[in-house]
Amino acid sequence: MFLPDRVPSELVERIWECLRSPEGSLTTVLDEFVMGMGGRLGGIPEFVLVMPVSSQEIRIAVRGRVVLEVNGTPVRAQEVATWFETAAPASSHIVLSPPSQADDTPVLRPAADAVVPAGRVVIGEGPSRPAPVPAPRHETASTPEVSAPFDLEEPTTYPVVPFHGDESSPTAEITAIDDEYLASLEGEDEDEERPGDHDGRTVAELPEDLVAELLPAVSASSPARHAETAPEQRVLSSVCANGHANPTSYTTCRQCGLPLNTPARYRPRPSLGWAVSSSGQRVELVRPVLIGRLPSPENVTTMTGLTAQPLTVDSPELLISRNHLLLDVDEWSVLAQDLSHSNGTILHREGSSPLRLSAGQSVVLRSNDLLDLGDGQTVRLQDLP
Repeated sequence: MFLPDRVPSELVERIWECLRSPEGSLTTVLDEFVMGMGGRLGGIPEFVLVMPVSSQEIRIAVRGRVVLEVNGTPVRAQEVATWFETAAPASSHIVLSPPSQADDTPVLRPAADAVVPAGRVVIGEGPSRPAPVPAPRHETASTPEVSAPFDLEEPTTYPVVPFHGDESSPTAEITAIDDEYLASLEGEDEDEERPGDHDGRTVAELPEDLVAELLPAVSASSPARHAETAPEQRVLSSVCANGHANPTSYTTCRQCGLPLNTPARYRPRPSLGWAVSSSGQRVELVRPVLIGRLPSPENVTTMTGLTAQPLTVDSPELLISRNHLLLDVDEWSVLAQDLSHSNGTILHREGSSPLRLSAGQSVVLRSNDLLDLGDGQTVRLQDLP
């Protein structure tokens, strides 16, 4: 694992022990890292994690501007909200370094099972260079003999799919990419995003009952910014023999329990669980969810551009904002973002102290987390990956 020097040494040692543990996995290491940095996405620094999952395959997680190449192909994660995950053959040649690496000729030292400072890490052997072919000799006395051409074998590359950032950059060129993933990108909505209702008071100085009458009328007369049917979202998945998609960190299917021993591939993202309010309302997490006393999803921007599902909760004392809390989705993660600057939201998690969500920052949620909105209203997360 490649970490910046600002990560506390105590946390680095815990991560190292987790990596060396027989129970260590991509999920357990990332969980230890995220919680050790405070549990907030905004507090997580740049990193690279390479984990073997079998003798044939490794999994890679990368966040931020770390320079990462897999078999000569750059992997970009600058604009990913959480981190980018992919898979590669165990024999892959991996090179990683900090964002600013001025020394082009570093001194490489072997290291195994240790915590060491490094400005560059190289994993695996690079592709071997073919022996130079001698130049043909030109003879004037006779016609030169023409020999059969020498076929150079192309180095094997594995299809690594990076995050699509600035396509004008030369480093954004990819040698191979999942055709199904390319097909899923066609026809994406490119409408301009509109600012969100972060304080819950976008409709100002109007009586509450009048607002309740006007908003449905305005929504009916205005063209929808997104289609009612959510476009198919595809994520890198481990797929079992029954066709169930799972996070790439899983070793057994979360639905049927079958082993996951095939290469990761892009599949439609299944439901990520349920949001259940204290009043008994249940919303399936197939797309973002906007929670409030009078939610207006068309005024809130989500990470994927999908219009959020509204979940209305009662607030007799008006302590809950109209747009109070956004449950967003990114890859296999569910994230909570507080949109209220007044009452706020408290996260209750088993084994941890209550945490007040900071406005504008997203927190990765776990199954069975409880979100206290105030005014006696709560939302519990169920069946999250």
